[in-house]
Amino acid sequence: MACQSFASLSLDPPLVLLCVGKGSSSWPAVRAAGRFGISILAEDQRAVCEALGRRGGDKFAGVAWEESAHGAVRVTGALATVDCALDTVHEAGDHYLVTARILELTAREGGSPLLYFRSDYATGAFG
Repeated sequence: MACQSFASLSLDPPLVLLCVGKGSSSWPAVRAAGRFGISILAEDQRAVCEALGRRGGDKFAGVAWEESAHGAVRVTGALATVDCALDTVHEAGDHYLVTARILELTAREGGSPLLYFRSDYATGAFG
């Protein structure tokens, strides 16, 4: 699934926070598994984001990925990947506020992230 909100939450213990729409068709399977991967997409991966964000069907058709040692999906070419174990889930309006423990983090050198803002894609650079 494509997640609209994702942030670092804690360094000790290492936690991340994400917001998942209650209408997500992918979330029930992710929640049941208890583990998942986060791939921070690069600026040239707009088609990947669109594929993972669409409703129904095989979201990974045409998307290159590999499985991590923790059983998480890692999108090939992502700037970074974060393997996570589900920690807590809270209801928050029309979303779930999810916290997860970081199991492993990988990052590659170079590249700029794919950004989505005001219903459009953009690119950015870390300085």
